Amino acid sequence: TFLKVMSLSEEHVNADYLGIATGNFGNILRLEGKNQEALPFLYTDYEINYQSVPHNTALTCLHIAEALMALDSIPKAKIYIDRASQLNAKKVGAAYSANYFEVQTLYYRKVKNTQLAAAYLDSALAQKDALCALYNSKIRTAYQSEISAKKYLNSIQSNETEEAHADWLNGIMIGSLIVLSLAGLYAFNQRRQKLKLQKKIAQNTKIQAVAQLECFVNGLRERNELIEK
Repeated sequence: TFLKVMSLSEEHVNADYLGIATGNFGNILRLEGKNQEALPFLYTDYEINYQSVPHNTALTCLHIAEALMALDSIPKAKIYIDRASQLNAKKVGAAYSANYFEVQTLYYRKVKNTQLAAAYLDSALAQKDALCALYNSKIRTAYQSEISAKKYLNSIQSNETEEAHADWLNGIMIGSLIVLSLAGLYAFNQRRQKLKLQKKIAQNTKIQAVAQLECFVNGLRERNELIEK
C-alpha cells in the first residue's frame, strides 16, 4: 500500500505524501530486520520533511539511528539521535518520548555505558506505563459513556410508554368531561398543562441522550485514533 502511495505521489508531484510513504515503508523494512534496505527510504523521508514537519522527522531520525545501530554504525547513529533532539526539542508526543528513551538505551548499551543505559531504560518503561494508563482511561471513558447513553435510552422508552398510556386515558376522560361542570373542564385543562410539561421533560431527556451518544462516539473515535498512533 505504501508503494502505491509513493507511485501516486511521484505521479502527482506531491512531496508531502511521498515523505509519509517512504518513511513508513522504510520503518516497515526496519521492523522486518531489513535495516540496509530500510535506510534509503528513511533518508528520503528525512530529506523531504525535516523542514516542514520537524517533529515527525525527529521520529524518522530515531528509526534511522536504530537501523544504523543494528548495522553497527554507532557514531553515525549518534548524529541522528542528536538531530532528533534538535528537531523535537520540546519532546512533542508521548510516543516520541518512549521511542527516544528506547533508542538512547540501545545506544548506551552499544557504547558500554551501563549507568546511562539503565537510566534511559527506566524512563522508557515509565513513559510506556503512562501511555498504557492513558489508553485504559480512554477505554473506561468510552465504556461509561455507552452505559450512560443506554440508561437514557431506556428512560426515554419508559417515558414514551407512559405517555402513550396517558394519551389513551385522556381519550376516555375527554368523553366524560363533556358532561361535567366548568370545574371539571378546568381540571382537565390543568392536566393537559401537566402532560405538556411531561412531554417537554421527555424531549429534554432525549436531547441529553443524544449528547451522551455523541460523547460515546467521540470517545470511540479518540480511542481509534490512539490505537492507530
